[in-house]
Amino acid sequence: MPPMCVVKGKTIRSVQSFCCLDAPVNTVWSFQERAWMCDMLGELWFKDVFLAHCGPERPQLLLLDSHRSHEVLGLLEEACKENTIVFALPPHCTHMLQPLDRTVFGPFSKAYDRECTEFLSKHPNNDINKQTWPRVFKTAWEAALTVDNIKNGFLACGIFPFDASVIPDSAFLPSDPFDVPLPVNENNSNSLPATETQAIVTVASDSNLDISVNESAVRNDEFLPVIISTPSKDEIEVLQPAFSPIAETRDIDDGFPSLDQVPLLLMALGNGEVQLEELENVESVTQVNTLTNSNPWNLDVESIFGLETASSEKKKK
Repeated sequence: MPPMCVVKGKTIRSVQSFCCLDAPVNTVWSFQERAWMCDMLGELWFKDVFLAHCGPERPQLLLLDSHRSHEVLGLLEEACKENTIVFALPPHCTHMLQPLDRTVFGPFSKAYDRECTEFLSKHPNNDINKQTWPRVFKTAWEAALTVDNIKNGFLACGIFPFDASVIPDSAFLPSDPFDVPLPVNENNSNSLPATETQAIVTVASDSNLDISVNESAVRNDEFLPVIISTPSKDEIEVLQPAFSPIAETRDIDDGFPSLDQVPLLLMALGNGEVQLEELENVESVTQVNTLTNSNPWNLDVESIFGLETASSEKKKK
């Protein structure tokens, strides 16, 4: 079958600038704005190339990849009229199942490179342009698109004669990881994994915060998600990433906390689930808003993460 050459352009004038007479015999020329295959060109190739040169035998089997230009309605309707079966190959499998990829495109690419090298080396003024390209393309086409190469492509893919054993087991290896079923967790989806570190922030009536951490099988090489559970009375459970576990329980006084307690507090404050305010004769609370300015620890946090508030007094002009 002859080739179909698609040149870049918006009108037929883009095709007329090529020396079409030097191309292979019966070459079909067309144009597209980006020189890409599209629905219209897919129908044009099927009618003017395939049906015009496939012979009178019916039915015909046409193997194509899954590009959208090969599965347009007009092409499929014409195929039904012509008793032609269009078979779309599975995605990402054409390197093993498409005859052109196996035995045609490789020799053609080498023949084209070789012909370009010879053409440019014959004379320093030679150049590959719209006038000379069809001539170079024709030589490479005739050298690579031979009957033996085409038949060997169907043979290498096991299509004709049919032989499924020609596809080696190694070709299926990339899909093996996706064939393993995912493990089913029989436990409750809301249950906490054993490798996570759970910290409980308790707000007491005397304005002290007790930080207690329960560690179990914490691994330092993984980061765990931060999850805020539903508060229960005066306890708010906060999951802390495993990269900074605290091994013991400490009390946070009104003074500045220790360095290993700061990440826990900042994590709870940053999530917006825990807020702090001054406690006045309250035995147990779950969420509080702000600390008074008398708390030096809160002032330090606000100085780092707080936003400046606009002055309530309006400035005079």
